[in-house]
Amino acid sequence: MASTREIQLRIKSVSGTQQITKAMKLVSTAKLQKIRGVQEANKPYFNAVYDTMCSILATSDGGVLRSPLINSEERAGGKAAYLLITGDRGLAGGYNANICRLLERSIPNKDKALIVTIGKKGRDYFTRRGFEMGDHFEIDSSVPTYGEVSRIVKGFTDLKTEGKVDVLYVVYTSFLNTISQKPVILKLLPLALEDLDVPEDPAKMSMMNYEPGEETVLDYIIPKYISGIVYGALAESFASEEGARMTAMDSATDNAQEIIEDLTLKYNQARQSHITQELTEIVNGAAALEN
Repeated sequence: MASTREIQLRIKSVSGTQQITKAMKLVSTAKLQKIRGVQEANKPYFNAVYDTMCSILATSDGGVLRSPLINSEERAGGKAAYLLITGDRGLAGGYNANICRLLERSIPNKDKALIVTIGKKGRDYFTRRGFEMGDHFEIDSSVPTYGEVSRIVKGFTDLKTEGKVDVLYVVYTSFLNTISQKPVILKLLPLALEDLDVPEDPAKMSMMNYEPGEETVLDYIIPKYISGIVYGALAESFASEEGARMTAMDSATDNAQEIIEDLTLKYNQARQSHITQELTEIVNGAAALEN
């Protein structure tokens, strides 16, 4: 059995770790509340852009469909680019591993895949496995800005418009609640009309005149729409990471408490054994003196 001194040192060490996990949980809780507020504030803007795009497509005579971003043909066996969103840090349970494994399983041919990353964990994962890596983007804060997202979307969609790849996907983690997050692979480009909520009856949409023309406006709106999706995916991923980290730190705190309680019991047993041994030695010594 370990000495009482050794057990005391272990209790002190675990208590220090427990204080750290408690603090990390509180930090993740605050960050989660902040990013959830950003998500709610982003919805009206994204909905307005989406409704405008659907309005143009519903009232168009088909000319706007010449855009290379809509209904363009996908070559058989063409190359696909994936914008993978992960974290830069660990201690978040299975958050990073789950999304990376899902993407790896979903790629039919690694030679036809280009991995563009946001987050060091995803880049390290696919670099080690020999995938072709594209650009790596970094977000400077815990809340993404539209400036950062626009820069990322411009570099990513250029892969499509320049003909380097045929299909673009964004890979992120959808936030369901603090204990449940779902990895998602979402197709970004080319846009397919069946994937959009375009009503068959144009009369249901507000009739508007777009200047200088529908095709020009749509070419301007589509990048905004893509930016809205990527911004939402980033917000969802950041919320999922903080939710996963909060849950992981809560579990670590509970586990530390269990270890402390177990060590305290062992300490009391060792202390009691030591006291009993000392009493026995005193009694035996006194008996020896009497004899």
